[in-house]
Amino acid sequence: MRQELKLVKEKLKTLNEGIKTLAHEFTCPLLCLEQGVLFPRHTNCLKMLLLTKMKTVAVAGDGYKYDLRALQRYIKNNLNKRLVSPMTGKPMTAVARYFVKTKKSGRIEMWMPGLSQLA
Repeated sequence: MRQELKLVKEKLKTLNEGIKTLAHEFTCPLLCLEQGVLFPRHTNCLKMLLLTKMKTVAVAGDGYKYDLRALQRYIKNNLNKRLVSPMTGKPMTAVARYFVKTKKSGRIEMWMPGLSQLA
C-alpha cells in the first residue's frame, strides 16, 4: 500500500511538472502584464501560470505570440498613440493572425480594429 501511494505521488508530481512546462510555453506576455507578473515567466505558481495562459494563440504584427483577446485589448487601448510591440518596444502593425478550427481542418483568420474602434 505504501509503495502504491509513493508511485501515485511520483506520478502526480510528474504530471504537475508537465502542466507547468506547457503553461510556461503558452504564457502570454500581455496577460502577465494584466496580472502583474513579470515576463518571461518568472513564476512557478500553477494558478498564475494558468491565469496567463493563451486561450487562442495569435501572432501580432511584431511576430510574437499573444492571447488573441489580450492582443485585441492592447491594440484597441493603444490606437490613439503610436502602436509599439510589448516585447520589443518597436513599432508594429495593428493586426492579429490566428487559427480557426473547422470541421475538416482549419484556416488562418486575420483581425484588425474596425472603423468604429478608431473613432
